[in-house]
Amino acid sequence: MKLISISSLIPVGFEIEGHEFLSIFSMTAAEAASRAFIQFDDISTKFSSTARAFGSMDLANIGNIELANATITFAFGLGILEISDKIYFNKIASAIQALIQNVQWQQVGMMDITLPVIATIDIGNLDLALNPIISITSPDLFSPEYPSMSLDLNLE
Repeated sequence: MKLISISSLIPVGFEIEGHEFLSIFSMTAAEAASRAFIQFDDISTKFSSTARAFGSMDLANIGNIELANATITFAFGLGILEISDKIYFNKIASAIQALIQNVQWQQVGMMDITLPVIATIDIGNLDLALNPIISITSPDLFSPEYPSMSLDLNLE
C-alpha cells in the first residue's frame, strides 16, 4: 500500500471595506458572522496500491503454466473539482454539511492488471510454448464502461 498524498487548502476570510475598519470592535456576533466566510479550494486525497504475483501449476502429463511477475495496480482519488463560492459563517450549521452541499466533488479510480503467462505443452512429439500477456485496464472505474481486456499472444 502506498499513500500518494493528502492535501487541503481552506481559505477563511472577513469582508470589510476600509471605512468600516474602526467599527469591527463594535460589531455584534451576528454582524461579524455575516461577513466572515470560508471557501473550499482544494481538499483531495489519493491512494494507490500495487501488488506482484508469481505462481506455477503443473498439468499432469501435459505441461506447465506459470504466472511470471504479474502486476496488479489500483488507484483511487477524491477531490474538489473547483473552488466553492464563499460560505458565510452565519449560514453554516456544520462544516461537514457545508462541505457536502457547496462543493463539487470529483472521484477517480483506475485499474491496471498485467498477467504474463508462460505455458508449455509437451504431448508426444509436440513441444509448444505460449507466452500470452493478459492485460485488463480501466482508466475510470466509476464510469459505466467495462474495463478493457487485451491478449498479446507470442507463439514460439
